[in-house]
Amino acid sequence: MTHEEKRIRDLQIVELRKQGYSYTQLCEMFNLSAVGHICKRYGVAGVMSDRKPTVYRNGGTNQFKKATEAERKEYVERFLPDGFSYVGGYIDCEHDVKLRCDKCGNVFERSMNTLRNKNTRNVFCDACEEAKRTQVKEEAQRQKEVDRFARKLKRQAELETERFMKTILVECVECGKIFSTTYPQKVCCSSKCSHRRANRKHDRRLTKDKIIDNVTVNELFKRDKGRCWICGGLCDKSDFTMKGNAFIAGNNYPSIDHIVPVCMGGADAWENVRLAHRICNTKRYFVEKLQPPISAVTA
Repeated sequence: MTHEEKRIRDLQIVELRKQGYSYTQLCEMFNLSAVGHICKRYGVAGVMSDRKPTVYRNGGTNQFKKATEAERKEYVERFLPDGFSYVGGYIDCEHDVKLRCDKCGNVFERSMNTLRNKNTRNVFCDACEEAKRTQVKEEAQRQKEVDRFARKLKRQAELETERFMKTILVECVECGKIFSTTYPQKVCCSSKCSHRRANRKHDRRLTKDKIIDNVTVNELFKRDKGRCWICGGLCDKSDFTMKGNAFIAGNNYPSIDHIVPVCMGGADAWENVRLAHRICNTKRYFVEKLQPPISAVTA
């Protein structure tokens, strides 16, 4: 016999018991010896007929015949766990009753049979359970974010350690400054030195046979003690302006001046260079440009 069939049979026994059938009659009708247990479970134990008063062995009254709401409340709250209170709706054991959660005040319904069987697992507040599930979900999401951030920090630390292990010291080919880098092929300490090197490297006048030494402005500034060989004044390395990424040198900014100009066959060597103001170098360039090349004069 299935569970549903047993339930239908039990309800039939309860209805016949309410009509006044005795235990013996019900046992013979259903060929069952547990009729008393079934009637007691559904709250009809002791009911003999509608004409007779309901009497219990302990002197109590029938739960189906609670006279006042206070009696119903006292009866239902005997089966309630802590944190819940009775609101109303009690009719008999086959109907639901209204309960209130003392924590959030939510009102919900539960079966009276559930309470009588002391199945407290099914007595819970839907609102509190939903709030608890939401809190658990938020905690899981928060922990997920914390774990992701911890993994990110760990990866950054590993990259920093790896970068530190690969760091080497290199001398800038333009200004001679010692700097640290993780790229062995890097030869300039800054974008400023890199632009200078690129401009000189792309100077079409300087062919491979004319580039003898690695001449830089800073090294030349140190050698000539910052003095222009044309006018004798001091050069100013801070005389420049920046417009975006563009470097604009002023008139007093130091520059490399070739004694024998490159256009006249001069080489990019230390013996053929002197320090000069940018404006002095420009003026000398225009003066020398108007003169014929050395080869033409000697010829």
